[in-house]
Amino acid sequence: MEELLGEESVSGPAPQAVEPSARVEFEPGTNFWEEEREWRVVAVKQKLPDGYRRSKLCVFYYDVALHPEGLPVEECEWTPLTELRDLVVAEQQVSSRFPRSLDARLRTITTHALMYETREQAGWDAFVFDEEAQAAIDAVYELRGAVMQNKAKKTVVFVLLQDILDFFGIILKKIQDQIKAASVCSKRKRETDPIPDFLKEVKISFPPKQAAWLKHLLRLAGFVEAQPNTYTPGRPDAVKRLFRMEHNKSFSNALMVPAFFSKEEIDRANRALRIDEQIPTELIDPFKASDRVIYDVGAAELGDDAIDTEDEERRLFPSYILRHMLVGKMTGSVPADPRVKHFTTVEDGVKFEIKIKPIILRSYAAYGGCPHEAGAEVSITYAFQRCYRRKPGRTPMSAVFSSILLRAQENRDAHEG
Repeated sequence: MEELLGEESVSGPAPQAVEPSARVEFEPGTNFWEEEREWRVVAVKQKLPDGYRRSKLCVFYYDVALHPEGLPVEECEWTPLTELRDLVVAEQQVSSRFPRSLDARLRTITTHALMYETREQAGWDAFVFDEEAQAAIDAVYELRGAVMQNKAKKTVVFVLLQDILDFFGIILKKIQDQIKAASVCSKRKRETDPIPDFLKEVKISFPPKQAAWLKHLLRLAGFVEAQPNTYTPGRPDAVKRLFRMEHNKSFSNALMVPAFFSKEEIDRANRALRIDEQIPTELIDPFKASDRVIYDVGAAELGDDAIDTEDEERRLFPSYILRHMLVGKMTGSVPADPRVKHFTTVEDGVKFEIKIKPIILRSYAAYGGCPHEAGAEVSITYAFQRCYRRKPGRTPMSAVFSSILLRAQENRDAHEG
């Protein structure tokens, strides 16, 4: 029998609205804020969610703005109490300059951020291009200006760019899957093979209008047309400007994929370490930790870096940003954090090439036998590197492909020169 901890419906006078910064008690008839919306608690009771073996204490609630007359408990939304508490705590702790969650952030994305970036913000003055590449960059900025000033054109183009962002999501997922599946060490393969192990390729088809605007985005990001329909980075940050987390819908970083040791592996390693050398286990993998752990333990690890200094109340960045900040700190230190097992990075300084091959079809019925462009096949060839260690500890990481380290440094020096 369900253990009912609240009433089935709300009765009595309307409760006072609870401000986001106030303490929230999940009692029937009280209100709370989450994702900038006001919700009212109807009941708190045990429920067996799908996929769970045991029942969990859940909060049943509804949107006050959508249902001012209230809802019966059977029609209410529900969330396990512990998960909802994490969400509401985030509402109170997180900077007001950012959406509280990835779902809330997704609703704010209308186009690629490069459409709003000024030339000064892009920092073009720090780079030198030949006359042809500079003319192409000037032309795309002129086109962008014309689009942003025309409301009708802007609406159409933003729809195309939304499609491109969806395609970017597919591309990044393919890259992520490829480098996740890549072997850490392979005795049967060598870097002297005809196709080096550190090169991968992904392909995807674009509709014709989206393919045309993809070329414009490439130029805005800093790519140059090295050969007809072949684009390579013209500035060292071109790939990151095109695919950076802030510009994609999922806020995932496919250009760097980490993996962490398990708690059991770290516990075994800790048995051989002194007390002052113990490896922490309360937070191991930032992507698997709960929001509560991220805001408590993760924010403490980041220190002042976890605080949004531009927020009036100096509150924390949201959890989806803190997770990537933690991963960046753990993999960026030398040596890497002892909890890191391995991480794989896309080495755009070695090779990153985008080919846009038009798909030409002939349709006698619709085009009178004239060839027409039906879209484009976009192929991306990139290099990657994986660094790993065998067991938890503060030991240096080993690189799988040692030969590309020098090539990456040579390419960076060439760009700086």
